[in-house]
Amino acid sequence: MYKEEKNKISKIAKNLYKDIKFETKNERGRLQLTKNGKWIYLGGPETRTYKLVKCVLESGKSKKVTDVFERIRIKKDNRNEDLKDEDRSYGIKKEIIKRAVDDLQRGKYLKGRLGHLTFNDKKGTVTINLKK
Repeated sequence: MYKEEKNKISKIAKNLYKDIKFETKNERGRLQLTKNGKWIYLGGPETRTYKLVKCVLESGKSKKVTDVFERIRIKKDNRNEDLKDEDRSYGIKKEIIKRAVDDLQRGKYLKGRLGHLTFNDKKGTVTINLKK
């Protein structure tokens, strides 16, 4: 069982959403963007969407694709043989990150709040921007 916890939030996210809250309660991740805003439920701490929001809010900066993927990895990824192949794994990891962002964008409360996804293939980084 997961304990109730308040998660760390970067200064970048705090500057954009002054009263932002991100916490785990009753084994469910939830996010509140404004002081009296609705809670947005993200699923359990083992879901990709929860892990992605946590990753974005904690750093707010560009991160290596492999680092973001490791942060949002779920159990079934361990069975994916393609992720073990270095030649193909980068593209697969990018697609998994894109799908996780798309899943978050489908929810009516986060639609448009997570800005565009930017991949820099030369540096191997990804940036997920927050926007008001």
